[in-house]
Amino acid sequence: MAKGAIGAIIAFLLGVYFAIPSEANIGYMIVDALAKSPSSGSFQQIVPVFKATFNLLGVAIVVGDIAYIINQVKKGNF
Repeated sequence: MAKGAIGAIIAFLLGVYFAIPSEANIGYMIVDALAKSPSSGSFQQIVPVFKATFNLLGVAIVVGDIAYIINQVKKGNF
């Protein structure tokens, strides 16, 4: 059974308010920590690509959440 729009809105707003990291944020933090390590070597060259990818993934997650909420409201599934 799918959760309704009200539950999704509450989860989304609490996630934003408390800055709960998504999968993209956790990946970004891992890549950033690896880039700062002294033994990162050639990894430094591809770090910007990974960071940009995780930023785009984070935007996609937020857009997907908003689209899900809008879809549930249109269906009348509160």
